[in-house]
Amino acid sequence: MKIEKTTIKTPRLVIYGQHGTGKSTFAADCPNPVFIDIEGGAGALEVDAFEKPTTLNAVLAQIKFAGTTTFKTLVIDSLDWLEKLIWLDVCSQVGAGDIAAIPYGRGYKMAEARWGNVLAELQKLSDQGIMVVLLAHSQIVRFENPETESYDRYNLDLHKSAAALCAEFSDVLGFLTYKIRTEVKESKFGGSTVKAKSSGDRILYLEERPAFTAKNRFRMPPSIELPEASPWGTFAQALKAARKESKKVVGNLVESKKLAELAAISK
Repeated sequence: MKIEKTTIKTPRLVIYGQHGTGKSTFAADCPNPVFIDIEGGAGALEVDAFEKPTTLNAVLAQIKFAGTTTFKTLVIDSLDWLEKLIWLDVCSQVGAGDIAAIPYGRGYKMAEARWGNVLAELQKLSDQGIMVVLLAHSQIVRFENPETESYDRYNLDLHKSAAALCAEFSDVLGFLTYKIRTEVKESKFGGSTVKAKSSGDRILYLEERPAFTAKNRFRMPPSIELPEASPWGTFAQALKAARKESKKVVGNLVESKKLAELAAISK
């Protein structure tokens, strides 16, 4: 049985949010990216992109081909459009017109297996040192919290099983949105109105909150403000600082353990 020391790997990112929040702009600023442009909207960014795929097999072929190139980042834009191709592939296999019409939820189980194939191919790229950036839109879902009353929150705009798989795959699951503040104005007649205002500043949330799902495995701050210019640069600096701090924390833990062992021996 072989035991090896783990190394810090290339991060696997899932960035999601509402339309127009700058998800594709963030991905385009990543190191030497190539897009799998399922939505067909990457043309506005002037980035390198594969021909727009129309089948799941085409997407898988493009992922595999990316591993033979010199690109440093693979971007899938977007996961919710990829899910449409996955469902189309399932329906084609069983001769159904709608995945929801396949009895006993079997269609969604078949889709899960296809998601597994996609994520396995993406993992191979990550193992090669190619950064994987997966973009998705957001939806508002009901969260059944056993500890409190249920409430609405933002999540990936995917079937719940697919959303769980993609979240588990990611090292960073970031919710990208605009910074919003609210103003309460009292009326002359005793009532009040609440108005939301945005400064246009974008913020990437990296820790879960009741309003949205998010995570990161690198001890990064709960949120990062992303400038319009060089959003990746800002993210990369925060990631670098977090990794440095993590090394320090681990080093302190190791040193504490050694001191405890020495103290035990000296008794």
